[in-house]
Amino acid sequence: MALNDNIQCEVILMKKLLFTFIIAYFISLPLTVTAGPGSHPGEFKDTEFNIGGISFGSPMECVIEIYGEPSSKEEHIEENSTILTYNYNNRLLISAATFNGKYHVETVTITADNLATPSGLSVGHPYADVENTYGKIPPLDKIEIKRHGLDPDYVYYERSCGLNYMLFAVDRNNIIQKITMYRNHE
Repeated sequence: MALNDNIQCEVILMKKLLFTFIIAYFISLPLTVTAGPGSHPGEFKDTEFNIGGISFGSPMECVIEIYGEPSSKEEHIEENSTILTYNYNNRLLISAATFNGKYHVETVTITADNLATPSGLSVGHPYADVENTYGKIPPLDKIEIKRHGLDPDYVYYERSCGLNYMLFAVDRNNIIQKITMYRNHE
């Protein structure tokens, strides 16, 4: 008789645990839904894809309005699209692809310390600032670094939001040396 009593007690305990779990789930569900994407600490938001006033889709005329004429321009064909790159003394590089007959920004790379993301991250900042802002980011492995043709002397950390990516090149002293935002259409 004692064995049946133990089994009944365990069944009742399991039902109570299951009931508690279901209640906790339904209480937390509205909190998760109302918070929405991009509102959790460390989560990467679309609004972060702006460096020095330039964001994805900006027309290249806007780049010239902000920064003036580049020190050099380069144009080449890549996968049935013409790519135009403005180089501002190797401190700011902006590449654009054609869309509806006009060039629109697809990539921005900075090595200058006077340009920043909306969160205030710029070249020269410690990498710890990136993790304090966006949370823990695993580094790219050596295969990814090689596949992207990146300088193996740096450690690279990449965050994304949809097709948009932000890549931080960090030196051995954990200082940001380059920030690139780009769209990955693959």
